[in-house]
Amino acid sequence: MSTPADSCSAVARLTGEPMSGTAPRARAWLVIEHPGPWGKDAIADSRFPEDVRSVLSSALEEHGVRSILARSDDRRHRDDSTLRHIWIAAPDPSGGSGTFGVLDDIRDILELDFPAIGRGILPRLEQTMTSSQEFVCTHGKRDVCCATEGRAHLQSRKALGAEPWECSHLGGHRYAATSLFLPSGRVYGRLDRDARYGRQGEPAAAYLRGASYLSPPEQVADAAIRTRLELPWDVATRVSPRVEPTDDSENTVVVIVQTPANGSFEVICTSHTVTSAASCGAEPKPRTVWTARQVSTIA
Repeated sequence: MSTPADSCSAVARLTGEPMSGTAPRARAWLVIEHPGPWGKDAIADSRFPEDVRSVLSSALEEHGVRSILARSDDRRHRDDSTLRHIWIAAPDPSGGSGTFGVLDDIRDILELDFPAIGRGILPRLEQTMTSSQEFVCTHGKRDVCCATEGRAHLQSRKALGAEPWECSHLGGHRYAATSLFLPSGRVYGRLDRDARYGRQGEPAAAYLRGASYLSPPEQVADAAIRTRLELPWDVATRVSPRVEPTDDSENTVVVIVQTPANGSFEVICTSHTVTSAASCGAEPKPRTVWTARQVSTIA
């Protein structure tokens, strides 16, 4: 499958719109199996009880916990009332921590301690996440690129023996196909048949939109160093902005990226405005993007 030449993802590729620094922000992720169908707003349009939907919708703003829905191809038409899988992960520079299990009742969501989850304290579910789990956005009600590019990528991954799940909106339709990995919290984009994946892990750094626990300029700096050094997905980096003001502090951020074996780097990130459509059929609008202007090795 392919999208039309005037689709948002095709236009973004053609114009070279930067995708680094565009990962959605989250201190923690909650992924809930929901066989579907999904409405345009997956959580709000779900048939979850009203109090469950309310808690999930407020968790991001109040505690930094971002919720999405997921489904597996072979379970899509299952009855909504049956057991459902759940993943909870707290990303951090070490690669993050995660846990997963099965809910007996969707209202069990109300028993979760969202303030604690937002601080990286995870509940004890059935199993600890010991490997990366991929969630590929196929949310066609949000954008046709996710339905076509996302589903094509999902099938190509499954053909190689991987076991990704479909997921709802991750943002950035114009970077389709996009995917989220837990527990690292990294989001990737423009994934195609040629996308290189590490052994039992995540794609090459060239496809990285950003780590969701970092700010946009920090995501850009991290991706720049990972791409420059071709760091494997499981190599940890530590990222921190300099606090000293720059000559143009309004649109410049200096970020320090520390690596375990290649030293530390200073990355000067600058922002500028581009005009593009956020999704297919939408009117182009100005948006702020960040790029790595200069990379220097710190002695």
